[in-house]
Amino acid sequence: MRVTSFKIMTLLAMMLAVVSCENWKVQIDTQVRRDGSCIRTVTANKGFCLTEDEGWDHTETVTPKDSANEDNYVVVGFDENKEPIFGLDSTRKYIITREFDRVEDMGSYPALRANEQPVTSAASLTKKFKWFYTDYTFTETFNGWDSTFNIPITDYMSREEASFMWSGYPNLMEGMTGNEIAEAIDSYEEKVEMWEYALVWDIWFQSLAEYYDYIKNPPVDRETFLAMRDSMARYAWDKDVELFHGQERGAFRDFFNTDTYFSSFEGNDELNEELDARQEYLMNRLGAVRYLKGSYTLGMPGSIIDPGRGAVENGAVVYKFDGACLITGDYAFTATSRAANVWAFLLSGLILVVAVGSFFIKR
Repeated sequence: MRVTSFKIMTLLAMMLAVVSCENWKVQIDTQVRRDGSCIRTVTANKGFCLTEDEGWDHTETVTPKDSANEDNYVVVGFDENKEPIFGLDSTRKYIITREFDRVEDMGSYPALRANEQPVTSAASLTKKFKWFYTDYTFTETFNGWDSTFNIPITDYMSREEASFMWSGYPNLMEGMTGNEIAEAIDSYEEKVEMWEYALVWDIWFQSLAEYYDYIKNPPVDRETFLAMRDSMARYAWDKDVELFHGQERGAFRDFFNTDTYFSSFEGNDELNEELDARQEYLMNRLGAVRYLKGSYTLGMPGSIIDPGRGAVENGAVVYKFDGACLITGDYAFTATSRAANVWAFLLSGLILVVAVGSFFIKR
């Protein structure tokens, strides 16, 4: 049976679990002030998903877990037989904080990173003065990771369909019946599965192409080999070749009518380790951003009048933050608030008092 929808990236998550053990939980808190300055605090359960820029204030906290709760025991290492060692973990939080004179400056100092790549964004704040109050609109757009993938998702589905699958926007299910929704979701899942399947084959082709000089009597040259990537992915899909189950070698042998793409590396442990390390790096790079999960909280001057896609909680806007939203392209958080101009009320009152006083003085 072929690996079913979303299982391929789940397998990639298992690879990342070697270093992360869980999703990288992050909380982004930004407080915007009336003068356009702001302060940002980012909290994470893993330090490696935060920037190492010394311009940020770095702190961390540790809270011991209750030994009576077996759920608190996690994998803390592996023995000589590569069996997991369980131990009592602690709740450790890594925190970075930084002040900015302008919200626009935040884009120059990314707070997050995934597989050592910065998660970049651009922020802006616009003000609309209306005498008695001022409207503030904040927008932060996180740059998409679609360029990370050699095969664009749009080769398999529309950008709107892909965006719906990972972010929920736009809502393509509006007006559909339950059966119609189920059929549509099944169709989208199959398209995503085919794309993820092709991405993994792309990694095989990328890594082998980098070591093509070591392959003995290849049936085609390197350029032709790379050009056959998509045909290979379709061939393997039609043949129900399961990934990560050792069936890749047979698929290569049957497709190219030779075993040279694997036999050339036999007996060379050093070269095999290099190839495995390169494939692991590409796999991690492929799946890294989607394991950033958490929340994004935005405080604004005055009261929130439009939370965008977020919800207002305790006077701030709270959004779900999921790195998977960046798979299909840029993703924006935006909100508008309204703050009263106290001085305008005072000045207007003073003008009114002067006007009324002048009237009575004249009389």
